[in-house]
Amino acid sequence: GAVDSIVDTVGTLLALYYLDVDLGGEDGYGDVAVTCAPLPMGEGTVWTDHGLLPVPAPATMRLMVGMPTCPGPKGVTGELVTPTAAALLRVLTGVYYSDSGEYGKNNNE
Repeated sequence: GAVDSIVDTVGTLLALYYLDVDLGGEDGYGDVAVTCAPLPMGEGTVWTDHGLLPVPAPATMRLMVGMPTCPGPKGVTGELVTPTAAALLRVLTGVYYSDSGEYGKNNNE
């Protein structure tokens, strides 16, 4: 829900701040020091406020376009990456996706 997403986002940013992770220079630009392994693709379905949705849910799938992915563990079904996690990783790792179909790393130049 909304509260979970807010707690996840604020908690992640506070942790990165207190761990002194470099998210760019003082002007907000520069190399992003956050990386991640390929995101595991879930399978099956999940109940949401919008009803039964496929996994990954459409919002999560849209956020994961252009990001490295891998199959989830054998025998594991369900949601393995939430929309909040996908959004945080997209922003923090600097991966972008444009409506024209381009994707890559932000270089902030």
